[in-house]
Amino acid sequence: MNIIKDQRETIIKENNTAQQQLKDVLDKMNRTLKTLDIREHLQGDIDLSILKEEDFKNIDTILLNEGEITHILNIPEGITKFVCKKNLLFTIENLPSSLVHLEITENYLSTIDLAELNKLTHLNLSHNHLTEIENIPNELVELKCSFNQITHLDLQGLSKLKVLNVSNNKITVIENLPQEIVDFVYENNPDIEFRNSPVIPNEKVEEQDIEQELSYQESLNKYFKLKLAYETKLYEQKKQLYKKSGNNIKIARKQISMLKPKCIKCKRAVGTIFTKKDNAYLAMCGDTKNPCKLNIELYAGNFGSVQTRLYEYREFQEESKDTIIRQKLDTLFNYVDEHKSIKKFKKELEDYTMLSAGMKDLLDKHNENFNNPQKKELIQKKRDIIFEYIENIKSLLEEYEKTDDRDILKSAVEIQVKDLLPETKNLRLLMSEHMEMTIDVEYLIDIDENGEEEASRKLDNVFYLFKHDVALSKLDYTFGEQPRVIHFKL
Repeated sequence: MNIIKDQRETIIKENNTAQQQLKDVLDKMNRTLKTLDIREHLQGDIDLSILKEEDFKNIDTILLNEGEITHILNIPEGITKFVCKKNLLFTIENLPSSLVHLEITENYLSTIDLAELNKLTHLNLSHNHLTEIENIPNELVELKCSFNQITHLDLQGLSKLKVLNVSNNKITVIENLPQEIVDFVYENNPDIEFRNSPVIPNEKVEEQDIEQELSYQESLNKYFKLKLAYETKLYEQKKQLYKKSGNNIKIARKQISMLKPKCIKCKRAVGTIFTKKDNAYLAMCGDTKNPCKLNIELYAGNFGSVQTRLYEYREFQEESKDTIIRQKLDTLFNYVDEHKSIKKFKKELEDYTMLSAGMKDLLDKHNENFNNPQKKELIQKKRDIIFEYIENIKSLLEEYEKTDDRDILKSAVEIQVKDLLPETKNLRLLMSEHMEMTIDVEYLIDIDENGEEEASRKLDNVFYLFKHDVALSKLDYTFGEQPRVIHFKL
């Protein structure tokens, strides 16, 4: 950091030419342009009040590319997009309230004031020296602040936030993480504690239910860990008995039938009963006459596949519609008493309305999973970014082949590692929320002349990668009573 400070001081004292360079560039430009894209390598302080002085009234976008800019003053009101990459900024003040898109990356910012930026929707402050970000505007849709020194982040009120990248910081606490986030990157941080936040960012549950949902999930995970440990130990005991019997199946079966595993709580040789009954996971002591206090009961809720329920509701809705039509015809032709018909019609209409509401909820859930326009937009955006990185790498490699400059090769590798690979991973996760690998072990069996198995040889393993567009947990829909912990006594 001291080296950068020395570099800034040297530029300010000996080579502070940025303002004159900017003036020279502006003199050659059309006064009616809307985007000011400065590609020159500027050194020193710049004062953007020169835009008004030089009669540039239509500019709404300012792009400052790589250079050694040490300070920026008087960004004009009316600017909606401001980008400054790879310069020597330590601070930036008096940002215009008209900003919608702000991108200051690969600088040395230690603080930034966002209090007046009420219209801001896109903010990228990656690769700086920020320790905190406060007064984040409520309109923000995208926040990127990776590679900083942030320790704490409060996202209270950011209900429109869809993209959040906080990777490579020192974050230990994130508060009020919005449920609407669809692209969340938080790699290379200490263990983050999420306060007042759902476990899964996209999971839409009421705030008061979050604690209960977490408790149920934790309890369910613990239940199956206990069950797995119990059954694994029992399996090992059975295997030992089989070995001791000299691989004699009859003797082994007799010994196994007499085997009494220990209860997971009281440790008596009475076993533990793990079962599922009436949509509840149960665990209890194996002693039915004098059981210990082991009592686990987790109600799983009434849930089913969104797709299956959608078809069922559609059928019910059509049946209800047919019933209403038949009833109207019966009334029209005086097959049914009008008073009774009105009463019955009212009930059928209530049922149809209820079915329609349920159908709408399911359809919204289905569209959120498979036809989410925001997700599609993010995927396309990721593809565009990846394409740009690939083109940059190709260009650098071509230049390296011509010049044999190892710094150029180093730049290409840095883009590959720091930019391309993380974005590729993000794209993969966006396109396939769930991926799993299975192994198929194949054997070749040799048969002798009598038709009996002579020998078997193991062939190469075959690996299968299964991709699912939507996480499996999102394919289920809970109806009526929610999952809950009834008892969990160990």
